[in-house]
Amino acid sequence: MGRTINVDKNIYNALRAVRFTELQLFGTDKPTMLLHDEEDLFEYVDGKATEKVIGYKAKVLVAEAGMEPIIVKMENVKPVLTKEQIQERGGLVKVRFKSLTAKTYFSDREKEYKLSYRAEGLEVL
Repeated sequence: MGRTINVDKNIYNALRAVRFTELQLFGTDKPTMLLHDEEDLFEYVDGKATEKVIGYKAKVLVAEAGMEPIIVKMENVKPVLTKEQIQERGGLVKVRFKSLTAKTYFSDREKEYKLSYRAEGLEVL
């Protein structure tokens, strides 16, 4: 998931190394994000997922992006809430990410440019 970016392939090569901040992505450095699910993040070797868990993915809705769902990957971090705790809080939990950034990638499956989100951690508000 992520925002679709329409750019020329030549521009894509220059954009690959660029990291976008919350301010650039959502117009604020403290966007309203609602966590609704988490799942394990697996290590990939030669393009294939292994069974080794290296972190987790937080699925959030972003108010400043029209409640657009995004997935934020966090390596070497354990979930701060269980799925049960998320449900006990009504299924949506207001959170803030530590050092959230995004970068572009080309989805071969969907044949379009997208954003991949990463963070160093997650704080429940």
